[in-house]
Amino acid sequence: DKISTYIWDGKISYKIDNIRIDDQGENFELVDFKGEYTLDFDRGKNILSTGGEVKIDSLAVGNKVVKDTFFRLDANNIDAQGYEEFMKLYTQAAYSVMDEMVAAKEDPDQINKVLGDQMATIGFQMMVACEKILKKGLEFKISDLHAQLDEGRIAGNMELKLNQDVTFIQLATIATQPDLAFDILALQSDLSLPAKLVGDSTMLVSPVYQGMQTGLFEEDGESLVHMAQTKNGKLFLNGKEVIFN
Repeated sequence: DKISTYIWDGKISYKIDNIRIDDQGENFELVDFKGEYTLDFDRGKNILSTGGEVKIDSLAVGNKVVKDTFFRLDANNIDAQGYEEFMKLYTQAAYSVMDEMVAAKEDPDQINKVLGDQMATIGFQMMVACEKILKKGLEFKISDLHAQLDEGRIAGNMELKLNQDVTFIQLATIATQPDLAFDILALQSDLSLPAKLVGDSTMLVSPVYQGMQTGLFEEDGESLVHMAQTKNGKLFLNGKEVIFN
């Protein structure tokens, strides 16, 4: 159902049984690809929620094969008015850039100048429009990510949510006072991946900030595991608090 130019309500499903390409020994094969995308508009609260999932039985590129792949992406509690203003501006900007690139007649120097000039102007406008979406309750999720590789299995989840309305001035402040981020944001994440896939994992398992008591990952047998969680304005990494002061 069309709610407005940029807002719809409904569900899209798609499926590909098989795609195979052989080109001088460089093979590609996709087997049993399924996808689903849902858009939900809450007229009473004037918010949008979107979500989609992808499932792939097998993907082979050259001699690399990934099997049993699945992930789900969700964006919930999006301010509908802010989203519509953002999409309108984004669409207008994209058309404007394309028109000027066509007018540049494939002159690389002129095209680069057009892109530079446009990005400078559009960038600020997009920031203003984006700020209208950064409202309390906005949530992004990656759920049940998993895939099987020759080196082992990858699995993980991530959830990021705004605890309050946010401005870019506040986000800029976080750059100098990172501990403030965990009053604004709620984070929960976990990830497991085979150590063989990484090779030398020294950088991943070593603290990269003086307040960290562990690396981003810890070794667990033949796997590298990560877990992060915010609680009471504090960040806990692999079960240990990150100290910012």
